[in-house]
Amino acid sequence: MRRLRQHQVTDPDDPLVAELAERQWRWRLRHRYADEAAGRAAAAALVRELFDRSRLVSTPVGFVWLGPDGEHTLVHDVRAAGGDPGQVAALRDLATELAGSPLAAGVLPGEPSREAFVDDGTFRLTATSMRLDVTGPVPGEELAARAEVTAMTDVEVRAYRDGAVLSYAQSRAEAGESPELARKTSEAAFDELLPAGRPGPDQYLFTIRHAGERAGMVWVCRRWPAQAWVYDVEVDPAWRGHGLGAAAMVHAARWTRAAGLPSLGLNVFGPNAHARSLYERLGYAVEEEHFAREPSTDEA
Repeated sequence: MRRLRQHQVTDPDDPLVAELAERQWRWRLRHRYADEAAGRAAAAALVRELFDRSRLVSTPVGFVWLGPDGEHTLVHDVRAAGGDPGQVAALRDLATELAGSPLAAGVLPGEPSREAFVDDGTFRLTATSMRLDVTGPVPGEELAARAEVTAMTDVEVRAYRDGAVLSYAQSRAEAGESPELARKTSEAAFDELLPAGRPGPDQYLFTIRHAGERAGMVWVCRRWPAQAWVYDVEVDPAWRGHGLGAAAMVHAARWTRAAGLPSLGLNVFGPNAHARSLYERLGYAVEEEHFAREPSTDEA
């Protein structure tokens, strides 16, 4: 391991903290806020909030910013000053040494330090965040005719919630969380978003029908000022293969556009090539890929 001189930044007014806020705006928040000033203020507030419970370490070759994330230590950001692979490897070794749990990191398109950070054979893809621009025509809009989409009744929401808690927990466990944490996280999320089995503020659940019969569901929310989010889309097994998943996603995109939001985002768990391929055909672009190490990797 190449040992680096290191300095932990503890002053929230350090110029490096301002750089972190600029990077958060540029890489994560600019598509979520229509007003740039509001977006930059949100980025600065986010960094300040995370700063108190994270560790920002500066070195002669760059910096690494670490924080807790469930059973992992999340690399909030990393930058090698010269972009040299050796510098990135040194920062990765430093992060491994400082972390109290296995590392996780996001890779943003066009950000070479992040790409190199997870490119050592020890990280695996756990999820992909994708985004669709709906300011113009919605790709595949003609597919919407394949399905009728109506707002869920309270009875339908409650019936959906019971199975969805288990399904979401299973997806998180398959992405690398322990079954215990996955179940706890899933229950907490649904308690917040669907309190008492009813949609919370800005949550919209729809039933998909085909030929007059229930065939699935789609759940959309106003997650940010300029971006909606698809929390879930399901097609019942008996109706799969009829293009209803694509039809549901087109409806979600049309709802987003009608709500005056310029983009729609979603998350694909793990290396789900089928789902990712569908979303790419519908015009979605990769916004961020999420990687994590197995516990044994960092404990070795």
